[in-house]
Amino acid sequence: LIINMASMAGHLPSPFMTSYAASKSAIVGFTRSLQTELRLAASPVRVCLVCPGFIDTPIMKLRGVEFPRWLRWIIRAPEPTACEIIRKALAGHDDIYPDFSGRLMKRLYRWAPGLTTCGSRLLLAQNLAELFGRAPIAISRKT
Repeated sequence: LIINMASMAGHLPSPFMTSYAASKSAIVGFTRSLQTELRLAASPVRVCLVCPGFIDTPIMKLRGVEFPRWLRWIIRAPEPTACEIIRKALAGHDDIYPDFSGRLMKRLYRWAPGLTTCGSRLLLAQNLAELFGRAPIAISRKT
């Protein structure tokens, strides 16, 4: 059993987190392809794709953006999330969305992609200029 950890950022547009979203999208595509190849080869090896939503990890603080207090109820602790992933993987699930926020974002994006993208922008913008597209996105360069 192989468990590949992606993120809902691999399924949804994630403004201001493009490199993170690209890496998670790559994991989604790689896992789906590998799952198909293993099935075609009748391999006993299984691969699970895990796509959590908002989990209380350091990634949420990287941009210096505070998650809105009124939405903190949607953030899940890592430990119960890990237990859910293991339980579902051992039960034979190929795709695992271990928390409410991930399942909610997946459904919302399917039915209202524009609204979901606006919501992501609202959660991830550092200031009003970014929120309304009035500030250029800073690209860091190492010298």
